[in-house]
Amino acid sequence: MSEVRDRVIGIGESRAKVGPGRESVVGGLRARIGALPPWAGIVTATVLLVIVLSSTERLFLTTRNLESVLTGMSPVLVMAAGTTMLITLGYVDLSIGSLMALSMVMLAGLTGTGLPGILVVVVVIVFAGAASGLTAGFLVGKVGLSFFVVTLGLLTVFRSAAQIPTKGIPQPLTGSGASIVNWMSNATPAGIPAAFAIAVLVVLISALLMVRTEFGNAVRAIGGNEVAARLAGIPVGRVKMLVFALSGLTVGIAAILFAGRGASADPNAGVGFELSVIAGVLLGGSSFQGGSGTFVGTLFGVAFVAFIQNGLDLNGVEPFWQGVVTGVVLIAAVGLELLRKRA
Repeated sequence: MSEVRDRVIGIGESRAKVGPGRESVVGGLRARIGALPPWAGIVTATVLLVIVLSSTERLFLTTRNLESVLTGMSPVLVMAAGTTMLITLGYVDLSIGSLMALSMVMLAGLTGTGLPGILVVVVVIVFAGAASGLTAGFLVGKVGLSFFVVTLGLLTVFRSAAQIPTKGIPQPLTGSGASIVNWMSNATPAGIPAAFAIAVLVVLISALLMVRTEFGNAVRAIGGNEVAARLAGIPVGRVKMLVFALSGLTVGIAAILFAGRGASADPNAGVGFELSVIAGVLLGGSSFQGGSGTFVGTLFGVAFVAFIQNGLDLNGVEPFWQGVVTGVVLIAAVGLELLRKRA
């Protein structure tokens, strides 16, 4: 018995000697992972995905395919800029797909009314989106309703408002403004899709607004701890309204880019767009619980989802499976956030 006891004690002592070393290695690895920017993972994953697709699909790196992918992801990227601000605040807007459809129907109606110019039409659509977002922000920030209930309710309201006057039938873009909208959506000056350039510009302006202004600091403070932010004197309700309004503004821009692709306004468009947008933002490293957001990550997160969908198309996979992939990516994004926090 004494020999067995001595062996057990010896094993325990040897483990105790090895344990701290292993813990230090694991701790060092966690520290290194924690020191990486939140978008490092998605940038790496996107680069690897591009390498895999370019080596397995000969059409992937063709100019025509890349222009198509970048143009197609542009409306999603524009909305993702607004959603990044919302998620940093600690909220999501489930109505953005329906609001985009309604904005498109409004665009189709305005282009044929003989307004002074397309600039006026664009301004009206963009500010109509902002006003719709402001409505949601008022109900959430001032009235105190649940953002989930408000945006889910507005999802059905906006969709019905787009379908009722059109009977669910796509409306053509007419008038002189239609050609300019079409150029914004499909032109490729200097080999760069104009829609993608507009989307990147929106992301850049949004990033500067969040990083370089007191407004951005207030958004992060509210998302991190709303009670503390309120005690610090931050006008929480007003900030919430403004963020929702900015999100709606990006939806208005996205509607113009999306409608111009086919020179028509489909009141049934945008179904499920909110999932692609949210998945891209979360994949990029923005925290679903609020308090932090990254626009670099959003750009690559949206690109990652777009490249996956393009890869499925090139492989002849039915488009119905794209929803499955988007859902899996969304779940994976939330899981990755938990892993980052545990690291």
